[in-house]
Amino acid sequence: MNRFSRRGFLSTSAAFVGTAAATRAALGTDQPVQVTPLNTNESALDDSFGSAKRVIFAVADGMSMGTMTLADLYSKIVLGRDTFWPRLMAQPGIVNALCSTYSANSLVTDSAAASTTWSSGMRVDNGSIGYTPQGQALEPILMRTHNAGLRTGLVTTAKVTDATPAGFIANVPRRTMEQDIANQIMHRAPNIVLGGGAKFFSPESRKNFTGRYTENHRAIRDVQHARSTIGLFAHDHIPYHLDRDGDDADLLSMTKEAIGQLDFLGGGYFIQVEAARVDHAAHNNDAISMILEQIEFDRTIEYLSNYVSNRDDTLLIITTDHGNGNPALSVYGPSAQRGLMSLTNAKRSFDWIFRELKERDPNLEHLSIQREIIAYATGVALKQSDLPYLNTKKVPRGDLFAHSNSRESRLASLLANRNTIAFTSKNHTSDMVVFTAQGAGATLFPPMIENTDIYPRMMHAMGLERMGANSDTLVHAHAN
Repeated sequence: MNRFSRRGFLSTSAAFVGTAAATRAALGTDQPVQVTPLNTNESALDDSFGSAKRVIFAVADGMSMGTMTLADLYSKIVLGRDTFWPRLMAQPGIVNALCSTYSANSLVTDSAAASTTWSSGMRVDNGSIGYTPQGQALEPILMRTHNAGLRTGLVTTAKVTDATPAGFIANVPRRTMEQDIANQIMHRAPNIVLGGGAKFFSPESRKNFTGRYTENHRAIRDVQHARSTIGLFAHDHIPYHLDRDGDDADLLSMTKEAIGQLDFLGGGYFIQVEAARVDHAAHNNDAISMILEQIEFDRTIEYLSNYVSNRDDTLLIITTDHGNGNPALSVYGPSAQRGLMSLTNAKRSFDWIFRELKERDPNLEHLSIQREIIAYATGVALKQSDLPYLNTKKVPRGDLFAHSNSRESRLASLLANRNTIAFTSKNHTSDMVVFTAQGAGATLFPPMIENTDIYPRMMHAMGLERMGANSDTLVHAHAN
């Protein structure tokens, strides 16, 4: 496996300087990492120091509380069972918190900045992965833990080069530099990387990769002797739950295989597991795809929680980087329940709908074709008079809020008359998010936490950097 020089890494950084200094100053993000004081004593801290030999960081990307609520209601009403995460939160010994989300230059973060903060304890500008606003390179957490002798892993339903997994392993000034991210993944060689994004891992780019590479998710079990495995099961992102066929990978199966691989290799580890398409569906205002992706995440964390319950040396963190779209049921009475039930008629995602429209009616001129495609995919037969609203050129103004005027947002608004689910926009939101910790070191996390504070507490739990009960500030490699 490729070794990573901490000294050499920290001595090199791109000439990348962030913007919006005034915003950063107002948010206090030019200051060292501030750690929420612990209401504990030194002996309790000593007991938790190094208690977590394994850390599993599970992310439902873009999950607002509205998404979590809708998934739970849908599961209760349609599937006849509660979702797991709320039940876990009510169990003894489980730590729950609200967490801030803003970045160095924006009250509304993007995934790149959020992931970098988890990975380093430092707020950075939106769009940046592994660089401070001043252009200093930060050591990603997978390299920090690798250098400490731990195994490492990434699992995602997005491209493995997407912003959230990239923040845990890469350093690029812009999140769009995905070929560079792919090259860094291969060079830095985590023990297991599973997800999509095969288009960035051509045979030519892999010529110096010494690990095992596969695009067959059913063959992962055959490579458990490899020290580094990259498994990519889609050219782009893993398809939405609604659009998959029998040959597509899913989050739960990839997570099980990754955990199995790390257990087989032995020793401690750090792994990030991401339900990325919750965020993508929220951007599209695609209610049923968002709900089903969230439910898939919920089943995955149930597996992970059971795994942690059988060990006394493993920390499980479950959270999200930001809200997205803030969806909610917004109609009173029985209509809300009927609206949720109507979602069961859906067969395909909004992505599928607009791909079909692009192929069969690219200028949105044929109402009969539009009605046919939408009715098949959603189970809703829109009125002929509704369909011109989808054409943003012919009807330039729909919702007076510009960020709710995309084709996807307009389709969601029309469908909301049936499913009763409304979105605020197609963008991320500034909301605080829910944070849950289970297992070794969970009590290190307070009920209100800054996103910068998660990293130092994980470091303490893993025994890599110590926190003090009487200190308000943790001084570590990235505080200056």
